[in-house]
Amino acid sequence: MEPIKNWSKIWKIERIFYKISNEISLPRPISQTSLVWFGIGFILSLKMKGIFPFVFSSPTVNHIGIPFGIAFFMSKRTFQGKRPYNYLFSLFLYLFRPKSTRRGKRIPKTKNQEMDLTILIGERRIKNGDC
Repeated sequence: MEPIKNWSKIWKIERIFYKISNEISLPRPISQTSLVWFGIGFILSLKMKGIFPFVFSSPTVNHIGIPFGIAFFMSKRTFQGKRPYNYLFSLFLYLFRPKSTRRGKRIPKTKNQEMDLTILIGERRIKNGDC
């Protein structure tokens, strides 16, 4: 570990757990963010117990597999160089912002935006014997 020269860097240090209450040693070190995402996924799996896809699966999958998948997905993967929660936040901002802009400012809609279309249809004369 490198020496810390600035006090603001101390908040960026990732906390890692090797044991639980000095009695149970974990098979693998777990970071604090992974543990928090696992807790959030566990609470979500308890709340989604009656929803259709989760009704038929086993409790082991619901209460251990899904939270582990959420923790792994949220702490390890990146999309366009961003963490998944930052990517989803920027995606929702993009989806809900007004799209009709010019130079960053919203364009006001005019009252009547009608298009005048003229369609020419040619006629063909049929002789009595050409049916």
